[in-house]
Amino acid sequence: MVQNKESLVLLRLAVQYIDNFVKCQSWGEDFISVTDRLVFDPALMQPSERLKFAELRRDWRNNPCLVRYRIDGRADFYCERGKDS
Repeated sequence: MVQNKESLVLLRLAVQYIDNFVKCQSWGEDFISVTDRLVFDPALMQPSERLKFAELRRDWRNNPCLVRYRIDGRADFYCERGKDS
């Protein structure tokens, strides 16, 4: 097995919401090492996450903008706008 000595150590992204607020997020090696993929498009989500993603809350600021799939198969939702931002 050939091991690549280069690896991703930091992931940053910025999300612009419908009110033009930009929220920046970043994650380090611990997060990255157990992440399989980040999915923004509901069409690319697993059916159970697509259903949860579609359950939009009345206040759009509490809705996630992406799903993180972990290597172990678990899914987490991220990038809610939040009320204080």
